[in-house]
Amino acid sequence: MKILQFLFLLGVCFTIFEFIWGLFKFAFNFITSSIKSPVKTNALRIVKYILFVGTTIQFIKTINIDSQYIHSSAISISIGAILMTLYLIGKFQNRAAFAQIKSMAGQMMKGFSTSFDSKLEVALILGAIVFFVLGSLNPSLIENGITTWFSDAIINIYDTPFFGFIFMVIAVFVLYNAISRGSSILGKLLTGQSFKEATAKASPFQNFNFQGNLQKRFGNEETIEAEFTEYEEVVEEETESNN
Repeated sequence: MKILQFLFLLGVCFTIFEFIWGLFKFAFNFITSSIKSPVKTNALRIVKYILFVGTTIQFIKTINIDSQYIHSSAISISIGAILMTLYLIGKFQNRAAFAQIKSMAGQMMKGFSTSFDSKLEVALILGAIVFFVLGSLNPSLIENGITTWFSDAIINIYDTPFFGFIFMVIAVFVLYNAISRGSSILGKLLTGQSFKEATAKASPFQNFNFQGNLQKRFGNEETIEAEFTEYEEVVEEETESNN
């Protein structure tokens, strides 16, 4: 039960951090709206991952769970790294799916920001896990005023009666998705699939063939042209007979 409580609190940490970061990102993008550059987007994501890892480590140090297993460095690092990996993989899958939807929608979703670089995302996930392990073993790497502020803000929001309850409910879904995703990935790995295949999220449009569906509905171009030609000939014959 203590381990489940630990996992749940990590889910709370992830959820509230995303909320606070979303507010910061909105304000930052509003101030720098005139700057349109992928460098800015990538720099923001790198900063986010650094703060995310540092805040998570600070949060783990702050929470009070009466369990010798949770307070063991090896156990807390292992559980935290696994849950963080599954959570970040889920974010990666969602971003990849949304980028694919936007590429298919074209101009219809032109206003949505979907800058997505799969290599950068994978590098960020791997870097986050390594940084999490190193930061847990050597807290001086992540101890600073910003991560402390984020950690304190998360705890304060969590302790707030109404908002805390909302984020606790969201954290339950975050934890459920992470565990179910982990089970799915593990099952695929056991069947012999590669890690890339196991972590790939099926696109809802992968079986959608727009051109093929049009051909099924209306026939191919040659058939349509032939039918239209026959229709013209019939109309001309009727016109001549009437005259």
